[in-house]
Amino acid sequence: MSLRSLFAARAETQEGCFSCTHFCDDPARIEAALPGLATLSSGQASVRGRDGLCLAHQRLTNGRHRCPAFAEAAPMPSAS
Repeated sequence: MSLRSLFAARAETQEGCFSCTHFCDDPARIEAALPGLATLSSGQASVRGRDGLCLAHQRLTNGRHRCPAFAEAAPMPSAS
């Protein structure tokens, strides 16, 4: 089964990659992983939307989808 079909099998209404521990949306890290990106745009561009790096699959992915490797990210500690 391809990754494309795995992502398509999940409904977009479910919690997606954006809340997965493998998902990275840090602009600096995206630019480092995709060196040519700065030529076209930047990792901070608004057109990137919820796209980010999937560290499990080593690819740029849309944060709205989800695959079987999804692992809930630990909640951020509150600033008290």
